[in-house]
Amino acid sequence: MRITIIGCGYVGSALAELAETAQLLDAADPGDLLRALQDSEAAVFCLAPTGDRQVDAAGYEATFLRSMQALAAVVPSLPGLRQLVYTSSCSVYGNAEGLLEEDTPLQPRDRHGEILRESEAVLLGCRSLGRRVAIARLGAIYGPGRELDPRIHALAGKPRRGDGASLTSWIHRDDVVAALAWAVETGFDGIVNLVDDAPIRVRDLVDLTCRAAGLEPVLWEAPAPTGDEASSGRRVSNRRLHDWASSCSTRGYRCWAMGAWFRPGSLQRSASVAKAWETRNPGATDELAPARHPRRLRPGDRPLPPLSLRRPRRQRPWGAGCARHRRPAAPQL
Repeated sequence: MRITIIGCGYVGSALAELAETAQLLDAADPGDLLRALQDSEAAVFCLAPTGDRQVDAAGYEATFLRSMQALAAVVPSLPGLRQLVYTSSCSVYGNAEGLLEEDTPLQPRDRHGEILRESEAVLLGCRSLGRRVAIARLGAIYGPGRELDPRIHALAGKPRRGDGASLTSWIHRDDVVAALAWAVETGFDGIVNLVDDAPIRVRDLVDLTCRAAGLEPVLWEAPAPTGDEASSGRRVSNRRLHDWASSCSTRGYRCWAMGAWFRPGSLQRSASVAKAWETRNPGATDELAPARHPRRLRPGDRPLPPLSLRRPRRQRPWGAGCARHRRPAAPQL
């Protein structure tokens, strides 16, 4: 199978570690995109705006919406392109409340979210009987170069707006990479939330992480919520991710392109998140995860080894960034 990866941001660059060749292109230019995808059977879009600062709506539109519009313009000329995989964001849920699943009506709270929703709609319009479309809605990403501890420690002793009551859902970069590889391997067609299993309130994560490091507490402007108010809020569900994993194999599916296992119920976790969640909820179980999958690492548990980005022996890497090559078919497990 010929696979093309478009985009080398934080997630795309991890996939690009396996690249054999690379080329520069403008994904919003139909001509460039047509040439890049000419011989491809699958394409993975890991688009991200450039720069380290907050990107305005125009930057989002140029990066996401224009690229999807360019893709929609060229797919009729690409009969061999059988699958499209795209990284979106859980921010498309916006103002929606309660348990947020993939079929929850989207309520973007700003123009950024509207652009992501429109981009998804354009991409879904590319689906046909012979072409699958997979959309991964990502939570907040952490991982190498984006570790949580240094970011949280920098807040110690400083004033912070709000009460920190909102729930946040995270995902490790290597889990995102493995899931994208898995989506191609299994021919996944549909939308899936890629988030860790236990959402945690911003206040709990920050305060408990600072306390564990012996640092001064963050000075929140508003008091912590109590009672029913503390138990409410939006919660992103990853139930479909577990169901998808279970439908492939109860023991885990080999992401052959990554040379690593991605098991149901084995998402990597930040030590900060695991410790904070367990301290805040001693002995609790995560109601978002199916009961057959014991979730969440606790302090003292042995975590899974990091997903290896090294090339498997006698296995050629994916094309990336944008790059192409022919990868041998994965063995049946």
